[in-house]
Amino acid sequence: MHENTAQIEGRNTDRQSERSRSPLRIMILTRSLVTGGAERQLVTIAKGLHRKGHRVAVGVFYENGRFEKDLMDFGVPVYALGKNGRWDFWRFMERLKALVEKEAPEIISACHTTPNIFAMLLKPFFPRIPIVLGIRASNMDMTQYDPMARLTDSMVRRLGCIANLVIANSRAGAEYAMRHGLPKRRLMVIQNGIDTEAFYPDAQAGKTLRAKWGLGPGERLIGIVGRFDPQKGYPIFFRAATLLSAVNRGFRFIVAGDGPSGFSSGLRRLTMELGIQDRVIWAGLRIDMRSVYSALDVLCSSSVYGEGFSNAVGEAMACGVPCAVTDVGDSAEIVDGLGEVSPPGDTVSLKEALMRLLDRTRFEPALSGDCRSRIERLYSVEKMVNATEAAFMKTCGF
Repeated sequence: MHENTAQIEGRNTDRQSERSRSPLRIMILTRSLVTGGAERQLVTIAKGLHRKGHRVAVGVFYENGRFEKDLMDFGVPVYALGKNGRWDFWRFMERLKALVEKEAPEIISACHTTPNIFAMLLKPFFPRIPIVLGIRASNMDMTQYDPMARLTDSMVRRLGCIANLVIANSRAGAEYAMRHGLPKRRLMVIQNGIDTEAFYPDAQAGKTLRAKWGLGPGERLIGIVGRFDPQKGYPIFFRAATLLSAVNRGFRFIVAGDGPSGFSSGLRRLTMELGIQDRVIWAGLRIDMRSVYSALDVLCSSSVYGEGFSNAVGEAMACGVPCAVTDVGDSAEIVDGLGEVSPPGDTVSLKEALMRLLDRTRFEPALSGDCRSRIERLYSVEKMVNATEAAFMKTCGF
């Protein structure tokens, strides 16, 4: 008995539908899993894809990051590739190839500059495996970095033109990539998702930290969160803090982050030169970020370039903390009318934005709840994971 065309097409559609629901073998490559916003995003995506039934494995170039155990306890295997510094190339490449052969992924996803490069270097050895690169920055000023950083940044832009897909975590990052030659057809935007089950207003934890840091009941606490890097605009933040302190000595400032010792000591010297060293709390790298955000009156993001999607802004808003941001990356879009926006690099404008926002926290009682609601509505983990899954499935041809 012969089948008609409709029957055959129907059966093929059923098979494709069945395949589209079956799990993918996904390998994610990253530099490390130390504490940080980008690393938290990777862990969130890996867990989300694993929860949806996909076989996810993570390869880390440098081991012993705090999030490794978190992933492994969740059931996602983490493979330490033992990269021995910047110049460890050939032996590292052999270890990476061996891992791909062992895991036999159907798709390889990378994030950050160096993993992006090594992911593309795998292509000649595994030509049938789609490679997805990740872009987390926007308008970078590479003159602020060493020649090797400038070279690798240029390499990623060139390799992105032959990758199967490039995912930018911000609209600004995608626009920047296209201006630098990345074909639009290879690019898509999936903005970060904020885990609102981990980040929520925690008044008691915030109160405890404020007491630990010696804040009086009437003092207002302004925070900045992020690694010590030229793009984050820390000097602008401290100069704005100086202007605020001249207006009201009841302002205090907290820095939650770390970075190279030379950069850190330079920032500390700057606070002394500005005469605000007694107003600044150096909290260092923290793992209790919900408590830190909950201790703040407002958060400041003073980036001068390079920002894509600011995790700190999204996390703070999820904790009910309004944000004053510079117009870099997608920050203005994230805060929308619930925050204040100033031009990058403008100390006076940033100070005025912070003053306006501090006033609003007093006279707009719904502001905190509206901040959290915006993150829940527009930047959920579910939305990010679903979009990532769909992108991976499509790239694999399903």
